[in-house]
Amino acid sequence: MPGMSEERAPSADPISEDAANARAGLSADLRLHGLAEMAARFPGEALRVIAAEGVTTLASVNTTLGYCRYNETGEVEYLFVGAPFRRRGVASWLLRRVAQEIGRPLVFREPISPLGRALIEAYVARQA
Repeated sequence: MPGMSEERAPSADPISEDAANARAGLSADLRLHGLAEMAARFPGEALRVIAAEGVTTLASVNTTLGYCRYNETGEVEYLFVGAPFRRRGVASWLLRRVAQEIGRPLVFREPISPLGRALIEAYVARQA
């Protein structure tokens, strides 16, 4: 999918990394879209990224784990993670993904819920 590539640091031993990914059941598609981290957190789920203009969605075959709506200036308009998937890294993953896609720091639009504020504070602290 256009705009879905991910830069990765080169591995010291790419052959063993590929073998490890194959043993873990991670396809080239999962690695390409940066889903290896999420696949490890949700084993058995066939995860995919759906990217449309201004919306990035992380979904499985059966449900939407979460999505982020944003604009080209880096303003996050809305971030949603389904209740069964909260506190498992989905929101942070989506924010990192969006920042990578647009290539600039994120800004968060009000109103922000108390849980959202805690997430943003943790996200900003990790970026510093």
